[in-house]
Amino acid sequence: MKFLGALLFLLPLHTFAKGIACHPNLHESQVQISWNENEVIMHVENPTGYSYMPQMETVGESSIPFLKMQSEDLRKLGDTFEYKWSRKDCELGQTDEWLISCHAESKSDNGITAYGFTTAKMTETSLNGKFETFRVRLILLQTNTYFVTIPTALEKCARF
Repeated sequence: MKFLGALLFLLPLHTFAKGIACHPNLHESQVQISWNENEVIMHVENPTGYSYMPQMETVGESSIPFLKMQSEDLRKLGDTFEYKWSRKDCELGQTDEWLISCHAESKSDNGITAYGFTTAKMTETSLNGKFETFRVRLILLQTNTYFVTIPTALEKCARF
């Protein structure tokens, strides 16, 4: 059944010329961003449920009440959600197509409005080597404005 869910997640790949798919494992949040000349679509699937979806990058003791409020306000996102933007409202990196930015309002069936998203690639260097992360940051409005960040090891992402 889990394999079938992963397979269904990949089906939209065929309708778009280009994109990025991040599938860390069968338990972590999976992100797919695809685009053609007309639109950009972000699809997020949380195989173990919404409550396991990353909400923030860093959490300190004083931010725990805010994190709780955010997770409750955004619960309607559900286990799977999708947002679409017109291609004219988005910018793709000219030299690095991993970098994408869309800045416009997007409605979803869940009733939560997105005001855009950005992606970033980050490299962490330590004595143990280099670790690369692909990060998607989504701007959402539901009572308050929230920035949801979903990081994935770059090695678990692929361009198509």
